[in-house]
Order: sequence, then structure tokens, then C-alpha cells
Amino acid sequence: MRKHTAIMLGAALLLGSATAALAEQHQAAGGKEMTCDQIQAAMDETGGGTSVDELSKKLNVPVERINACLKKEAMEQEKADNPPQ
Repeated sequence: MRKHTAIMLGAALLLGSATAALAEQHQAAGGKEMTCDQIQAAMDETGGGTSVDELSKKLNVPVERINACLKKEAMEQEKADNPPQ
């Protein structure tokens, strides 16, 4: 039973610290629209384990804005991986 409790406590601490980091980033934005770099950093901090809907709620950013930023990031990465010849 103690092992299970320790695992649950560890998971709660990890989730809590990720949520706090996201809230801090949103607060640092001062209510202004977050940049794609800030949104990408928030997604990276969660380890990719957060859905776009959850991230949208935590950052108070529209889902469409997050999707646009993720799409932009993917396109930039593809350009970097496949330079013109």
C-alpha cells in the first residue's frame, strides 16, 4: 500500500508542477495574446501529454490559436529538414 501511495504522490507533484508552470507562463503574458513560441514552450513543458483542449483551458488561449501555432511549427520543422536544392 505504501508503494502505491508514493506513486500517486509523485504523479500529483509532477502534474501540479506542470500546471503551475503553465499558469506562470500565462500570467507572464499579462493577459496579452501568447506568441507561438510561448505556446510551443508550454506544450513542450507538459511533455506532449496534454491535449490541445486542456492546454487551451490552462493557457486561456483559443484552440484554433494553438492549432495554428502547432501547424506553423510543423511547417517550419519540415522546411528545416528539407532545405531547397
